[in-house]
Amino acid sequence: MLLLLKTNEMTGSEIKQEFERRTRGAWSPGPGSVYPNLAELEACGLVEKVEGHGRRTPYRLTKAGRKHVKMLMKRMPPELKMRMISMLWFSFMSPTNRARHLVHNMTFGADSLLEIKAFLSKKEKKPLLAEIEEVRDKLTKITKMLEKSD
Repeated sequence: MLLLLKTNEMTGSEIKQEFERRTRGAWSPGPGSVYPNLAELEACGLVEKVEGHGRRTPYRLTKAGRKHVKMLMKRMPPELKMRMISMLWFSFMSPTNRARHLVHNMTFGADSLLEIKAFLSKKEKKPLLAEIEEVRDKLTKITKMLEKSD
């Protein structure tokens, strides 16, 4: 919520809609989670209501809220920042382009694994192999589903 409010004033309803839009409907927070969180952030002094908008009350970051967001971004591990950027970028892509991008990333990942396999110890290879087998099983299911849909 703080990151959403970093750039715009938003009502609770707009925040809910933005979460739905960015996750393409995969997550739809209810009013029972949005408004209590906003109230908590307000009680902590991180957000404030913008008065004079009738029934629809937008919220914005306070000075302390902007400072808190900057601190969070500095502490956030680079891989989490990259995941957040990817999620935002993905939210603007069509499903076809997202699928193509994901296949490209899997190909790149497979090529990278081939390059580093010689540098891994037996102890490191065993759990990695188990993870790769899980991914293979998922890809097999996806392949079968795509073949059936033709």
